[in-house]
Amino acid sequence: MKMPSDLGKHGRETWSAVTGFWHADGILPDPHELLLLAEAARCADRLELLRGLIAEADAGNVGKLLSEERQTRALLAVILTTRLGLPTGLPVEDAPHKQMTAASRRASVAARARWRREKGAM
Repeated sequence: MKMPSDLGKHGRETWSAVTGFWHADGILPDPHELLLLAEAARCADRLELLRGLIAEADAGNVGKLLSEERQTRALLAVILTTRLGLPTGLPVEDAPHKQMTAASRRASVAARARWRREKGAM
């Protein structure tokens, strides 16, 4: 899985975290999932850029930037949880499984099982 070359620091961190999760669970993502991950990583970079702009914005522009930041954050969450099936912390019956790929479902189930084992060991 080759990381896209256009990613910034936060995008690379997002890419590494997700691919590390997949690797630990023995998941080999399909090309569609890799495209989604690349977009999620770009969203992470965009969020960091927006946060910097918000910190420096005047009162007249901060509202527009906050709206864009909120939308980008929501898109990132949808890609990671609904589309790629990464664990959300929600109970299984509330998790958004209907739009997941088969590989994503396996990853989500495996992560919950691992979490339960670790929680039970405490």
